[in-house]
Amino acid sequence: MLQRSSANGLSDVYLANHNRGFVLNVNRTPFNDIRVRRALNLAIDRQDLIERVNQGKLGMPNPPGTGGWATRWALPQEELLKLPGFNPANRQRDLAEAKRLMAEAGYPNGFKSTLMWDASASSGNQLTQVAANQLRAIGVELEFQMPERGVKLKREVDGDYDILQEGLRDGTDNPYRTYHERFHTKGTFSSKIGVGDPQLDELIDRLAFFRTDDERTEVQRAVQRRILEQAYAIPLIDVLVESWWQPWVHGYINQRGNQVKPKLMPATIWLDVDALPADRRSDKP
Repeated sequence: MLQRSSANGLSDVYLANHNRGFVLNVNRTPFNDIRVRRALNLAIDRQDLIERVNQGKLGMPNPPGTGGWATRWALPQEELLKLPGFNPANRQRDLAEAKRLMAEAGYPNGFKSTLMWDASASSGNQLTQVAANQLRAIGVELEFQMPERGVKLKREVDGDYDILQEGLRDGTDNPYRTYHERFHTKGTFSSKIGVGDPQLDELIDRLAFFRTDDERTEVQRAVQRRILEQAYAIPLIDVLVESWWQPWVHGYINQRGNQVKPKLMPATIWLDVDALPADRRSDKP
């Protein structure tokens, strides 16, 4: 966390924990071809996302299912940066390989497809559009689909999409639920999109029963490696969030999620009336 103060107030600057990425419908052409999926991953410039979406302030590439900053169970950054598509120093080589894979798969000029996401989840809008635009480098043109949330959720469960932008974690500290919902053969959101990977299923099932944190970390990282190897999803970056409040507001605690403490315990928040600017004060109750 970066907390800072200024004459205008206080702020909390941090990376959101949504782990946004592109989920690919493996049941549909051309995403049933691993060469195409790998090409899409290689075409994403994550350093450019950090510079353009996060203004270069904070950011790191993510493995699927957890933030890159979650060092307890995420693939270490030094390992992640050795993988195709994650090291900015290899950008030109990765892009050339992506074009080669596309041509080998029968798409030398790219293809058109659709990308669905929930536009009401505003933190991912800019990230989605910039990442989608990067895919044009290999000829992939995406039509945006932004249905209202209820329609989007039904289509998500039914597997009625080509590419879906979504958070790749469920917001809890439960790795089994996170990966089962998105990548298991019987998962709520994955059963209709054709992942059907017995090796991945076995790893995810193991996450339901672990004895130590070290064991859980080992298996969770194995899950991440398998998802990346098969390119079932294209993880992006976590977006930068800045929360600001006035210096005369006390007791405010930012929970760094969709809810903050004033919504849950407003009685803990208090104002230093003497510190209020004159034009903010009132004798009225």
